[in-house]
Amino acid sequence: MVIRIMLIFLLLTGTYAQARSKKQVVLKTAKSLYSQKKYVQSIKLIAKYYSIKRTNKMPTSLLYLLALNFQKVNRHTNAIYFFNQLIKHHFLRKHIEVLKAYKREEVYDVDIPKILNSIYFHQALSYYALYNKTNRTGNADKAVQYFTICDEVGFNNSCDDYIENINQKKEYAIKSIDNFEFFISAGTLVFQDSLNLKNEANGEDNDILANNSTICYGAGLRYGNAFRGYFASGCIFSGTATVEEAESSTVSYKQAGVPVAGVLSEVGYYIKPFSEKTRLGLSIPVMLRNGSYQEPSGYSFENKSQTSYGLSLNSSWEISFFELQFKLANLQKTNLFAIQGLVNF
Repeated sequence: MVIRIMLIFLLLTGTYAQARSKKQVVLKTAKSLYSQKKYVQSIKLIAKYYSIKRTNKMPTSLLYLLALNFQKVNRHTNAIYFFNQLIKHHFLRKHIEVLKAYKREEVYDVDIPKILNSIYFHQALSYYALYNKTNRTGNADKAVQYFTICDEVGFNNSCDDYIENINQKKEYAIKSIDNFEFFISAGTLVFQDSLNLKNEANGEDNDILANNSTICYGAGLRYGNAFRGYFASGCIFSGTATVEEAESSTVSYKQAGVPVAGVLSEVGYYIKPFSEKTRLGLSIPVMLRNGSYQEPSGYSFENKSQTSYGLSLNSSWEISFFELQFKLANLQKTNLFAIQGLVNF
């Protein structure tokens, strides 16, 4: 009986020693491959001797090394899975304690094992890499969570930089979302027209200049984000013009207080090069207008009503919901300047 017990003991001891020797050899070889940056070979070696589907049977050190290998070959989803399996099988109770402390913002009070801190840090790196690839906020939140835990216990000095980078990227993503914005406008529209006064007797053309000063009321729509966008707007205007002959004209003609009215519409593109409160834009305006010009005896205006188009340069500054806009435009023979106040909705 004693001999039988001794034989069983020796058999079990030999089996245990053999298993332990196997683990040490696999771990040593896998670590060597990892240090040589042969990450795929290291993964294959571990998978050859251990079933990676039965992570509960794998030694802690090998499971940790397996996750690191997957991280190095940018298979971050796999890396996160094996890090989570490592936590589940070996650090679950402590992990729950850490998460509860994180919610209370008291992580610094928890004594976290060094290997668990290392797992958290590498999980954060993988979530960070996935966020950079997919822009999914869930990955960003997980990365911030684990970086914050590591930062609270002073595990790695770079955690703050990662967190700041994530927050900046999230802010940029939010600002890059395109939205519609409606606005109403009111202001002053000043422009100079070139008119043609024709002598009905001899058909001679005379250039007449009309300096128009008007008040305009309008509305518009923007579609864009904090960096660039498109806009369309329109306004109706009315006012008066002072009319006089050009230097090249052979006729003397002057008239003040001429009623003028019309419509100005435009479509364009803008950027915000300096800040979110400033805009620079380029647009294509179209203007229709009509003036009640008096015609001297024997003369007639050929273009009392005009339609013209051209290019416009716009700039604006926002103050809360109010915006001050300046506009310079050239519409064929018409030069235009406008100052408008906008209210954004």
